[in-house]
Amino acid sequence: MSGSRTRQAGGYRDQVGAHPSPWEGAVPALDVFLHDLGLGVFVAATVAALVAPAVMAPLLRVAWPLSATIVALDMLLLLVDLGDWTRFFHMFRVFKPTTPMSLGVWALSGFLGVMAVPAAWGVLSLLGRSSLLPGSFPWTVAALALLLAMPATLYKGAVFSVTSQPGWRDARWTAGYFAASSVLFGVAVLGTISGFARTPAAHLMWRAVSPLVLLDTALLAAWSTGLSREMTRRMPRREIAWFWMTQLGSRAAAVLVTLLAPPSATAFGVVALLILFPGYSLRSAFLRLPHLPRLAGLATEP
Repeated sequence: MSGSRTRQAGGYRDQVGAHPSPWEGAVPALDVFLHDLGLGVFVAATVAALVAPAVMAPLLRVAWPLSATIVALDMLLLLVDLGDWTRFFHMFRVFKPTTPMSLGVWALSGFLGVMAVPAAWGVLSLLGRSSLLPGSFPWTVAALALLLAMPATLYKGAVFSVTSQPGWRDARWTAGYFAASSVLFGVAVLGTISGFARTPAAHLMWRAVSPLVLLDTALLAAWSTGLSREMTRRMPRREIAWFWMTQLGSRAAAVLVTLLAPPSATAFGVVALLILFPGYSLRSAFLRLPHLPRLAGLATEP
């Protein structure tokens, strides 16, 4: 038919452009950040407690309730950002483990439900109504929550990778990078807590910071290879230079602090700021990437 589009062998890529994503602004950026932070606190604390239970187990009474609270807040932000909160629950009508969104929603919801038990133990322990060390039942439930946390940490990054949005679709390492950086977030927060509480866990967390920052930097380099072209096309050179100076400079400063300073509460607080703030700004910049041409056009309007 004259004037109609016909599907070519290569699909619609050369005929239909990607529609602008409605997912932008402070709420989605905070949603992604809190998602990674909450799960990272749980994974870092639980794995470390399995490796060194005598040192880390006392910190679980804070880490588990904190993780559950952050993830619950993230879920609330997600419902707010959807506009119609019932859309989230419609995703439970089917279960497709091969689809990142379906697997992620089920895993994250299951994690939050299972985490209620370890989180409750942590609250009771803080109130002095439970033993300092968790018994076999909270540990068993926490192990199940750890299994659910693994796909939950990956799903939001995987969702970005399978979209048609320029920039997002090109960053093939998004799921792996966000998941790995979430563990670094968790160590930074737990280290700060243990530093102020003056627990033996502070020394363990302090030794873990530098290797995790180096791993995070390596994954950041791999992740950025898919973004370089879109960043060059869509961002001013000055903004690109500032972005990388902030990201790489903060990581270098965090490593220097861990090498030159003892694991005090103040030093941990500085390291946490050098890790968390760039982590949020990176996610915010990533979410803005497909929208930059439109935002630049709005900025030039009289």
